Amino acid sequence: KAVVSTQSTGVIVALALITFGQLSGFSAVMFYSVQVAHTAGLGKSSTDLFLVSEGVFLSNVIGVIWSLCVIDQLGRRRTLLASQAGTVLSLLAVILSVNLVDRSNDHYVPIPDYVSEECRATQCTACIASPHCGFCFFNTTYGSTEGYCLDATAAGHSLLDRCEIAGGYFQSSYCPSQSNYMLLIAMAAFVIFFSLGLAPVPFMYASEIFPQRYRDLLTGLSISTYYTLTAIVNLAFGFLYPILGISNMFLIFLSITLAGFLFTLIFTPDISGRSPETIHLVFQEPWCKCGGSSSGRHSEYSTILSSPEHCD
Repeated sequence: KAVVSTQSTGVIVALALITFGQLSGFSAVMFYSVQVAHTAGLGKSSTDLFLVSEGVFLSNVIGVIWSLCVIDQLGRRRTLLASQAGTVLSLLAVILSVNLVDRSNDHYVPIPDYVSEECRATQCTACIASPHCGFCFFNTTYGSTEGYCLDATAAGHSLLDRCEIAGGYFQSSYCPSQSNYMLLIAMAAFVIFFSLGLAPVPFMYASEIFPQRYRDLLTGLSISTYYTLTAIVNLAFGFLYPILGISNMFLIFLSITLAGFLFTLIFTPDISGRSPETIHLVFQEPWCKCGGSSSGRHSEYSTILSSPEHCD
């Protein structure tokens, strides 16, 4: 009860930063990078898949090193805002890349009555995501991928060879496209920008903004939230991306990351340069401030509802 009454603002900020960070999709990219890349056509061999996986982890290392070099110069808040802005742009690039891979036209299905409900996807990546379906291509040139989704056999052919008989090229494991490497670059940029600030800064806030007597308890709460959300994101992504498609999943991550950027911009003060004994004082005044603080120590905290009509 004492923790809630005195540290509520700090708890909200710490948990919100961790929540927005985890719901931006980083753990899904790390765990499902090979599947996403394979679906988009990067991974026609085990060597390609190995390079994709190692490339993602190398991007993580680059982001961590970059963070170590700039976080003290920029400060916690600026580093976090830069990370979130870069993550938003990277997610936009991922969505654009998937859409370029996915430019398919389901305008011609020769035997629609024989296509199962599971394989009635109109986009290649959504079709390939199902283990029982594959996409029948008739034109694999850039920007003109025309075809339709069909049931696949265990041997990787279309059921009853419908695609092959119609003169198409059937693929049940990836979507051929000349824009595949753009997706890989966008995913690497996403990992780098996330590692810059969204990975370390929320834990810095969680470990620094609470007074010493509550620090162990509330830091433990923050870490528990982190691992719980990691499990939720990984399970949800694996279940939902065959249903919603890769592009829509990353659109959800983009929306959450943009909301996190706005939260940081409006509600999160900078704690750089403060002593550990005084950092928690920044969070002991409410967001609604009228007339400011007599000590002036909270001058950097944004006044969200400062007009008199919003104050008691």
